[in-house]
Amino acid sequence: MKTLALIKKDLKLLFFTPLGYIVLVLFTLISGLIFYTLLSSYIAKFLQMAMIVPDYKMNVDNYIITPMFSNYAILFLIMIPVIAIQFYPNEKKSGTFDLLHISKLSLGQIVMGKFIATVIFYIVMLLITFIYPIIIARNGNPDFGPIFTGYLGLLLMGMSYIALGLFISSFLKSKVSAVIMTFGVILLFWFVGWVGSSAHSVFLKTVFQSFSLLEHYYNFGKGLLDTRDLSYYISFISFVLFLNYRMLRLYPYLNSFRGFTKSFKLNESMFIILIFGIVIILNVFSFRHYHVFDLTRGNRLSLSSQSLKVIEKIETPMEIMMFFKEDTPGYFEVKDLVEEFLRLNPLISLKIIDPDRELEKAREYGIKVYGTTLFEYQDKIERTQVTTEMGLINVIFRLILTEKFNIYIISGNGEHSICDLTTQGLSEFIKKFKNEGYEFERLNLNSVEEIPGDAACIIFSGTQKELNAHSKKVIKNYFKTGGSIFLCIEPPPCTSFDFFLNEYGILSNKDIVIDRKNSLYGISPMMPIIINFSNHVIGGNISDGIILPITSSFSFMEFIKEKDKVDFHLYWLAKSSQDSYGETNLKVLPCSQDDKDIKGPLIISIALEKYYENNEKFSKAVIIGDSDFMTNGFLKLSENIDFIGNSLNWLTHRNTLIYIRPKEIETSIMRLNPVQVSYIFLFVVVLIPIIPLLLGILVFIFRRRWR
Repeated sequence: MKTLALIKKDLKLLFFTPLGYIVLVLFTLISGLIFYTLLSSYIAKFLQMAMIVPDYKMNVDNYIITPMFSNYAILFLIMIPVIAIQFYPNEKKSGTFDLLHISKLSLGQIVMGKFIATVIFYIVMLLITFIYPIIIARNGNPDFGPIFTGYLGLLLMGMSYIALGLFISSFLKSKVSAVIMTFGVILLFWFVGWVGSSAHSVFLKTVFQSFSLLEHYYNFGKGLLDTRDLSYYISFISFVLFLNYRMLRLYPYLNSFRGFTKSFKLNESMFIILIFGIVIILNVFSFRHYHVFDLTRGNRLSLSSQSLKVIEKIETPMEIMMFFKEDTPGYFEVKDLVEEFLRLNPLISLKIIDPDRELEKAREYGIKVYGTTLFEYQDKIERTQVTTEMGLINVIFRLILTEKFNIYIISGNGEHSICDLTTQGLSEFIKKFKNEGYEFERLNLNSVEEIPGDAACIIFSGTQKELNAHSKKVIKNYFKTGGSIFLCIEPPPCTSFDFFLNEYGILSNKDIVIDRKNSLYGISPMMPIIINFSNHVIGGNISDGIILPITSSFSFMEFIKEKDKVDFHLYWLAKSSQDSYGETNLKVLPCSQDDKDIKGPLIISIALEKYYENNEKFSKAVIIGDSDFMTNGFLKLSENIDFIGNSLNWLTHRNTLIYIRPKEIETSIMRLNPVQVSYIFLFVVVLIPIIPLLLGILVFIFRRRWR
């Protein structure tokens, strides 16, 4: 109750004097102007871009919400010191500061009472700004994740400012001196981060940035909740309040005739150093054991686990340069992704360059197109215009990659062609995976004695004719020398590859898989959706399934069960559903299930792995009962690309990078006409500031009566 009485007394100083309302009027006016400026700029750019790119969508989160919170952080840097330093100098001026020391209030209650009172006033200021996200929500579809984290970040940062202002004003009598010193110390904690960003040493960069108030705020503004940032702000506030408590404890000695003894000074110094050391240890622990919560819509700032593996492999400095203007399409998408790379690996650095302002820099690096991102690693340079996570990660992967991956597409027996642009061709497949560091060539087995030595993998895609003895021999020899084969077998009557499969305990069921419950609705039960995958690295990250237009199934031979006689490993990768069956009567399709048919679930895909001691190499194969799923007509359905990409990476021993589909994220946009923008201006810049102004006038007139 005593603490509540002190809080009430301090709140009167803010709410029943002109000062508090002057601060509120100025804050509402400036914050309203900031919001209106960002809003009108967004609408102007949106209309401009709509004329150039009709389908272009400007994300309101990037153009309004995130900049709004960043500007508020600067605004509070100016406003909060004025509020936080009021209490102690007023107490000293009126002579009540000494009375506080001899009152029944403990020093802890005094510190917390003044801190809570200031925080309450600060929360009122934050609550006023809630009107701006409400305006956005009524006229658009903002992402509420960054709004929540943005306000949480502002609250923690403001509480840090308040604690610092109270501490500094506790040992100063002049308000002007306290404001200037508080402002200077806060700026110092900001500049520490800027110094760190320019440091060449990774260690110094990490240390400086870990002490910066501003660096720990960035993630909140983007929609990320990092436990390291929470730990930093909580420990900062707690330690500064502790210093405030110790300063109040020392106050009687500061004004005493006798002053401090040497032992007292030593004990106080050692105690403060001890507490500071504990705070540092707790933060070091939190920096090593942390978690980042992505609260953005669709987790748009979360990198895939495969991307994380690639970023971790960067062992020497990498410089990324974005040659963008802020209104260049893709600017925020690339910036957000690269900033995540920076957060995960301090060896990465980012420079954003406006080609118009830094023309010489653009010429130096041969930049001719807006929206180019340049990666410089060791002695390699690569440029790209892609804006997706996997696109940028693939550039990094190619830079850190030291070996080439040549894949040979087998031709000559009716296979799908890599040059075919129709739905039956592989042109889209080639285009897609060339961007991931693969090189493709056609190879006719009849024209070679052996598979080229630089082959990382060979692919059979829909072989129609039976292979001759020479081709079979070439395939077997290649596999036994550490080769990798991606075997996409067409259902019967096409060749079944029994000469290879049977040797490794795989039996082709020579059937057609029928699934009336788990197939594409309204098309055919012979086009099953495969959703059952093993925990093998190829299928472990697939959740939506793959779509196979007519597939056959496989079984394991009996001798596979006798593990002592088997020197290779077989893994089922994908199975059809429990309701499926394998139709063996291929003359009439589809027909009803009978006793001759094979009951589901049926194995659709298998991974084979064998170690050959004579050449100390692993041979690998992925077998699947369909080839059409990788053609132009079906490649992009469901997670077909994921399965193919995962298979190629496993076969070529590139488990570091597993293909992940781009995220489909709803873009937050706003559409307003000029009249609506004018009304918003009148509301946020004129009407809202008038309210605290009128309240302040009323308080000034009637404050004696209220007292």
